[in-house]
Amino acid sequence: ALADFRRHCSDSAARFPAKPYVKETDRTNPNAAAADWDRWYDWLSSVYARMVQVQAQAFAEANADNPGYRGTIWFQNVDWVGREYATDLEKIAALPEVNYLVAEYVTRADAPQWRRFKYHATKHNKPLSSFVNIGWYDPAKPGRVRYEGADDAFEAACRLGVDEGAAMVSLYPTEGLQLSSPAYHKERT
Repeated sequence: ALADFRRHCSDSAARFPAKPYVKETDRTNPNAAAADWDRWYDWLSSVYARMVQVQAQAFAEANADNPGYRGTIWFQNVDWVGREYATDLEKIAALPEVNYLVAEYVTRADAPQWRRFKYHATKHNKPLSSFVNIGWYDPAKPGRVRYEGADDAFEAACRLGVDEGAAMVSLYPTEGLQLSSPAYHKERT
């Protein structure tokens, strides 16, 4: 990892920035300046983007003979984008191996997160999708699948994709895939 970090920084002496209470070593710099931390976060987001790229390439190769394969979809919680999450939306949207962007957990077209996803999707000519989590399970009403939240928020999340002309509205049944959930069914996974 250190060698990759040094290559990324074009600095053969670069060390990982560390908190002031960490012992200084040939790998760590407890006296890191803001610029050192900027390099660190840029490197982390580059590592994540490369991981997404490798996975997308693997899916494309595995589906090379599949005429129905339409590319890789990248899902991301809109609140988990930024340097603290090692997720640089520009780097991900720029990957030619990523064919669709999905903005999770947003219900309004005027939300800053939706606008940011839409900007990068448009800039890189990627279809943008909205996302609806239908994973909430009510044991008192078996079989009823609901949105994680109020019914009007569920409708708003669905309506967002329709109103914005999204390529798709992605529905994701999270709780039905969790082993600890009473909604889990092994035969569906």
